[in-house]
Amino acid sequence: MTIHISASPTNSVLAEQEIRAEKINRQTTQLINIARYIEENTEHTLTLATLAQQMHLSPSRFQRLFKQTIGYRPKYIKTPLE
Repeated sequence: MTIHISASPTNSVLAEQEIRAEKINRQTTQLINIARYIEENTEHTLTLATLAQQMHLSPSRFQRLFKQTIGYRPKYIKTPLE
C-alpha cells in the first residue's frame, strides 16, 4: 500500500508562519543582546551604524525595529549615540 501526501495550502501557510516566527524570535534575541551590549559598554562610543551593522540592517531600519521590540530608541540606553 502506498500513501501519497501532497502539500496542502494549509501546510505551506503554517510552514511560512513558523519561518516568520523563527525570524522574529532571532531578531528579538539579537536586539536584546545588543541592548545588553550597549548597557555593558558605556565607556565605548557606539554609533547607530555600528549597531545596525551587527544585524545587517540600515541604521534607520535598525532604530525602528529596536524601538518596536525594546520599547525605546537605542540612544536612550546610552549617550552619545549617533
